[in-house]
Amino acid sequence: MLVIEDISFSYDESQIIEQMNYSFPATGMIGITGKSGCGKTTLLYLIAGLLSSQEGQITYRGKRIDHRFLKEHISFILQNHDLQNALNVRENIKLACRINNLKIDKNEFKQIVDRLEISHLLKKYPYELSIGQRKRVSIARALLKKSAIILCDEPTGALHEKQCHEVMSLLKELSQHSLVIIVSHSSSLLKKYCQTLVEMKEGKLIGEKMRESCHEMIRSIYSSQSFFPIILKEVIHDYRHIMSLIFFQCLILISFFLMNAGLEGVQQAIDDNFSSHPLKNISQIERKDGKFFSFSQGRAAFNCLSIIADAKIFILPENTNHIKLSKGKIRNEADCCVVSDAYYKKHPVNILKIEIDKPIYLKVTGVLKASFFSKEEIYLTPSFTKNYPQYYSQSVYEVEGNYWDVKKQYRDYIINNDAENEKESYMNLIKIGRMIAGIFMTVSLAVSILLLMIVFKDRYIRHLHSYALYLSLGVSKIKLRMMHVLENMVIGIIIIGLSLVISIVSIYSINILSPLYDYYHFYLKSPNIPFVLTVVIYLCVLFFISFVQFKSLTDNHAVRLLREED
Repeated sequence: MLVIEDISFSYDESQIIEQMNYSFPATGMIGITGKSGCGKTTLLYLIAGLLSSQEGQITYRGKRIDHRFLKEHISFILQNHDLQNALNVRENIKLACRINNLKIDKNEFKQIVDRLEISHLLKKYPYELSIGQRKRVSIARALLKKSAIILCDEPTGALHEKQCHEVMSLLKELSQHSLVIIVSHSSSLLKKYCQTLVEMKEGKLIGEKMRESCHEMIRSIYSSQSFFPIILKEVIHDYRHIMSLIFFQCLILISFFLMNAGLEGVQQAIDDNFSSHPLKNISQIERKDGKFFSFSQGRAAFNCLSIIADAKIFILPENTNHIKLSKGKIRNEADCCVVSDAYYKKHPVNILKIEIDKPIYLKVTGVLKASFFSKEEIYLTPSFTKNYPQYYSQSVYEVEGNYWDVKKQYRDYIINNDAENEKESYMNLIKIGRMIAGIFMTVSLAVSILLLMIVFKDRYIRHLHSYALYLSLGVSKIKLRMMHVLENMVIGIIIIGLSLVISIVSIYSINILSPLYDYYHFYLKSPNIPFVLTVVIYLCVLFFISFVQFKSLTDNHAVRLLREED
């Protein structure tokens, strides 16, 4: 039994309900009439627990009602639009059961929609329905939930006479197993269908009390229901308002992903190519004062080599295991040499000519693999230099070994490594590129966050009525906040998903279809740790914005929203 005990409620210093007492039966149909503004609808919201009385209490079956009462025992049929626009008729009918984790019997569902003659409307959306059809959907939702109490705020408002009698007949049938409380201005209609008619006057209910009945509706079986499909439908329904956001956010993320893929690709190419650079283990040592000195732990530098036909000439190290060739092999013979890929493409010959005192002809026995460092270069063998001892330097020596170990060992000398210098110059360019990318992303992220705040704030304001409807169906304010956050997170996941797919397709297309490697000897790198970090940071920002921007609806605000016209 639902019992009102000495409740009082005032709004804006106006006393709406004062010391009201009333006992409702377990089942039956009770009509409440009264002048406009007398507090009829306010009483319904107090019974539902959407508003809290300043004094007194409302009990159900001997227990004071709390936040679970609306969810477990109440179905609300509002005066105005009480269906979720994002959901079709089928989903709206099932919504209350889904929220309350109630098992839905398919046969029972079919019986209800057939009985209300709305089976042909199941795939339609609320905006496609007439007012009478909407009321039928609301009644179907109450029937499927099997609520113990059904609250109706002007259920026949804006309906023509035939529709009014249809709706009241359906509510009359519901009252056989549930308590149906109807608020209406139409006293004649209430008198015809209600077993008891009471008047709201001076903040109290005046009228006879109905006798007890015991034909209560049997509740449905509880069953776990996922709320995610509803969240997804809300996002899809809102696509017109978020398309520009998705496009702009995707543009920013794709730009970052491609820039990062390029920089990481170049970095990888530099690292890989340096590992096979012919001179990576050759360091030149000289005294800081530039004087001659004797050095027994390395070979003297060969001074007569210069640029020949736009190609630089170098001497290969003794250990050539790390050097990668695209063709041929390395022979440590005085009349053999190896050339770079860039040189061979320009001069595809097997014999080349250089001059040291006299013309010398060398056989090209190998071609270096194309690399990021690739220039026109010729590499002679150590055996070649032994034929010209007069050109050995007495001030510069070459030591073979790891550059950093050599630098540590000979810290009193000037140490120089051509391969390390070349790598360092490229790495400096990479650092500049990363700095530019960082500035771009910082500015883009600031604009992105600002746009997210504006769009999500707009979504929150536009969805306030929808959130109020969810409250009237028993969704808690905490769950409502999480719904709002999850909706925005779904939008974020869509943005990230589209950005990643487009970026990955672009990366593989550029790598496979474009001549990027042929000209620049590097590939764009696939998603890696920076990609993952960007995704995580982006989702964290989305969550923070969504969580902070959502403000829990106050009871009064929710009621005002529910009483608004369409």
